[in-house]
This record gives sequence, C-alpha cells and structure tokens, in this order.
Amino acid sequence: MSLTIREDDVGKLTDVQVLKYVHEQFLNSHVTHTVAFLCDGLEENIPLVEYINKTHNWNLAIHGWNHHNYCTMTKTQIEDELDKCILKIDNLFGVVPEKWYLPFNGFVKDKNFDLVPYVADIAFYHGVDVDNDCYHISDAVVELELGRKLNTDTVYFHSWDREDLKLLPTLLFLTTQKSCK
Repeated sequence: MSLTIREDDVGKLTDVQVLKYVHEQFLNSHVTHTVAFLCDGLEENIPLVEYINKTHNWNLAIHGWNHHNYCTMTKTQIEDELDKCILKIDNLFGVVPEKWYLPFNGFVKDKNFDLVPYVADIAFYHGVDVDNDCYHISDAVVELELGRKLNTDTVYFHSWDREDLKLLPTLLFLTTQKSCK
C-alpha cells in the first residue's frame, strides 16, 4: 500500500515539540511525513522552520495561506494566495511544493464543492496538483482494522487533536505491515 499520511494545519501556531514527537513516529516507521502548511506567518515559527530544515523524511505541501474555502474565492484571490504559499515554502525550506491539500477536504461539499476542478485547474497552471480525496485518520484506522482496503491514497490528521495523535501509532503500524503493502 502506498499511502500518504499527512499532518494538516502546520503553521505559525504549531508546537514544535509536538511536531518532533510526531516526526519521530514517522522516522521509526520508515514512512515519509507529509505536512500541509498554512503559510501565513509560517516564518514566525522559527523553531519549526529550523527543525524541518535540519531533519529529513519530509514531504512539504500546501494547505493554504489561511484555512478557508478556496472554492468561494475569485481566480485572482486563489492565484495570489497559491503563489504566496509556493514562494513561502520555497524561501523557508528550499522546496517547491507539488501538492495542495485543500482546507476542509470533503467538507467543502456543503459549499461550492463543484468548483474544486476549477481550483485544481488554476493550481495546475502554477505547477501544483490538488488532492482532496482522503480519509480522516479515525475512519482510515477503522477500515484497516476491519481488513478493508482504503479507496484513496491519502489519510490526514491534526497534531492539535489528541484523538488523532492517539490513532497515529495504530495507523502507522497498520500501513507498514507486509499484508497492507
């Protein structure tokens, strides 16, 4: 199983000690740690930037400039924020992100979800692929414990959510077993 396990909402308010705790679990499981950044003010979290830059096993992605529904924004607003995100991640980490994990994932279905392809087309012209087909960690763990295959290749969690953090070791264990690959 090739699965992207991503941590959402990493940004200026992220506690670097929690990020280190989470990252150690990824390192111990030999799984790439994907982080989806909220880029506004990210440079203010100097300990986070320094930690990511001095360690390895990262996949750096965009979550947004802020956490809002891009499907309700104009093309100019989307392009402006996307470009700022790309430049911020490149400037701070020396990496040009290739993925944009939209805020709210499937929850944007309530408001303008039909515009996700429009947002994805804009992102494509800026060199970024949009992915919003994912499981929340709580749903993925249940499916995997029942022996079912996931019908997507992305699972997300939040390090600010204790329940998500409790499930992370189980998810890493279930997804690194030979029977799951």
